[in-house]
Amino acid sequence: MSKSFSLFFLICGMLLVFYSCDTGQKLENQAPETRIFVDQINLEGDDRLRSTVSLNWIGEDVDGFVVGYEISLDEVDWIYTERTDTVIKFILPAGNDSLDQSFFVRAIDNEGAVDPTPDQLVIPLKNTPPVALFDTLSPFQDTFFTVFALPILVDDADGSNSIDSILIKANDGPWLSVNPGTKIVSVLPQNPEMSGIMAGEVYEDLSITNNRLEGIKLDGDNTFFIKAVDIAGSASKVDTSKSIFIKRKTGDLLLIDDHQGANVDSVYTNRLNRVYPNYDLVDMTLNTPTLWNPTFRIWVNLYDKVLWYGDGRFASGTESLLVELAANEIQVFLSNGGKMLFTSAFTDQFNQRLSSELSPIFEFTPMDSLGTGFGRQPRLSPDSLLVPTQAFASELDPLQSSIFAAAVYPYFPKDADNTLFKANVTGIGGAWVGPTDMIGRTQFINGETNVVFSSFELHLLTGNSGSMEKLLDVVLNQYFSW
Repeated sequence: MSKSFSLFFLICGMLLVFYSCDTGQKLENQAPETRIFVDQINLEGDDRLRSTVSLNWIGEDVDGFVVGYEISLDEVDWIYTERTDTVIKFILPAGNDSLDQSFFVRAIDNEGAVDPTPDQLVIPLKNTPPVALFDTLSPFQDTFFTVFALPILVDDADGSNSIDSILIKANDGPWLSVNPGTKIVSVLPQNPEMSGIMAGEVYEDLSITNNRLEGIKLDGDNTFFIKAVDIAGSASKVDTSKSIFIKRKTGDLLLIDDHQGANVDSVYTNRLNRVYPNYDLVDMTLNTPTLWNPTFRIWVNLYDKVLWYGDGRFASGTESLLVELAANEIQVFLSNGGKMLFTSAFTDQFNQRLSSELSPIFEFTPMDSLGTGFGRQPRLSPDSLLVPTQAFASELDPLQSSIFAAAVYPYFPKDADNTLFKANVTGIGGAWVGPTDMIGRTQFINGETNVVFSSFELHLLTGNSGSMEKLLDVVLNQYFSW
């Protein structure tokens, strides 16, 4: 065959192909495909997953690209996301100990096409029982004075919102349910002056409830129990408290020992036993309230009178006097008609702090400010006297310092007419030119005395035999007798 003939057939074939080809149509967009990285989770019994699960997925599109995803737990309600992973905390339905939970994901491409066959993963879940403990890191005394508080810790790996209830029990009494989220349960025995087994009013944190905790032993040893129950009905292990002695109230005077000196309490108790023996003594340095409000507030308002003596040192872990931490509750106590005799030393550390912030002590005591900053530190020698002012000279005897006090703090009074004693103070290196008021009073809205305050420690004013005892007698039995 000649070359020209072969070329002819080649050209004819090419023309035939050209004229026989269809111009064609645009192909339809193809939906994307979706795949969860894990095909299945084969776990049973206690090996099932806990409520928090990490999931990953990917999408592919042969004729475009994936712009996002929709995820669902029921193929009805979908949530859009552009992420390819998530962490889901599942909440098991109430009463369910375990659950097979489906998870669905579908990709969406750049033209809005949605994967018509979402990928599915069945997740085997198992409920985690909660944990309930008495919080021994909080102040948890061996002895409580009538009103007691139980700090509690409750947790659940499935989330705090899965806690259904917290249950507490006293001794052989029945279980009492308190609200989830409660951190401290405070209890006021219904008959605080009686010994024996009784119920108590329950406070959940700051709120009083209508609940009663039964089985409390007042003036006896108590053991408390706690457990938590979640919405799946699973209960925690029962935690048991140490043995706690709960004292009953025996008098109408609360004697608060806020002094770390040895045998200071005996100076007060020896004299009170003669002039006002109806008192309860608490060492507040060892029995700091778990909560000032409501625990201390409830407790102090059981009494008509308070005698608080301190040494001026800051409470552990704070830059405040203990009485300052209790100031709000003291104000409530006084507003309710309570009476208070308060005596304390004051330190340089306290006075340095006053340069930047005011103390709440000034709100309920008769002093307007402490007499500092005059260039010379006032002092009391053993023969120095605190002399009653003219208005009170017929009722009170002079008080004499029993020691040499190189640092004392007279104060400026809010009302000079209510100053009970002025001190014969001298200055180091020269005369003292500041205030000399050392003991004064404030009056309630009815005109009666409700606060007597000394800026010098009363137990150091025993140089005159019987004069301090007489002061206690007059204050507690006359001024506070209304």
